[in-house]
Amino acid sequence: MANLKAITGHTSARGVMRYLERGGRALARDFLNLAPPVAGEGPGGLPEHGPYDWAAAMDATRAAAGNDLPWRGRAARTWKHYVISPDPRNGVSLDELRELATAWARRWFPDCEVAVVYHDDNAGRIPHAHVVVNNTVLSTGRRLQVPDPLELNRSLQRMEAERGFAHRYSNERAGSGRGRPRTAQRVHVRRAEREIAARGGRSWVADIRGRVEAARAVSRREVCLVKPDFRF
Repeated sequence: MANLKAITGHTSARGVMRYLERGGRALARDFLNLAPPVAGEGPGGLPEHGPYDWAAAMDATRAAAGNDLPWRGRAARTWKHYVISPDPRNGVSLDELRELATAWARRWFPDCEVAVVYHDDNAGRIPHAHVVVNNTVLSTGRRLQVPDPLELNRSLQRMEAERGFAHRYSNERAGSGRGRPRTAQRVHVRRAEREIAARGGRSWVADIRGRVEAARAVSRREVCLVKPDFRF
């Protein structure tokens, strides 16, 4: 399962843009409700963008709406930064990750300015997405109210499963010479949980199971998701 990490910003977006794009390490960029120049078409028909100062655009939008001002004595939240890290065992390609990350961003932030920057600067060279969301709702000018973090994560995992990523890998066992296919039979589901699922619901047991599975997947391989102490 993919891992989702959230970081809150209280400064200009320029620092996070510089961090994400410095040294030409961005593999690709996608945008929502922004107008970058299109430099061409990349693999899979996905757009390639030319140089673009998306931080300046976000800062201007926030300033015009008055959303840089402190709120109830606290520094204003200026942007949210979400890191989407696919399960290393799934072998998700950059094109697949771009489709997933942009679909997830459109699902949750359809009326905000969003920049998505992709890296593979970790030990396994595994592509991951940095989703930066400006703290202004364009249609109202109001500050972004961040949705339930748990549901953000659940929806990402549902979208991952819909695309077949969640069950693509083989589950390796110590001492075995080959991996075994991951199947639903490996998980014991009680009758009450099955009945909830039949009604279209989701039990808290399933949520806990999903989180444990995600933690287990991450712990099996050392992967650098993002430096938590980057400086602007």
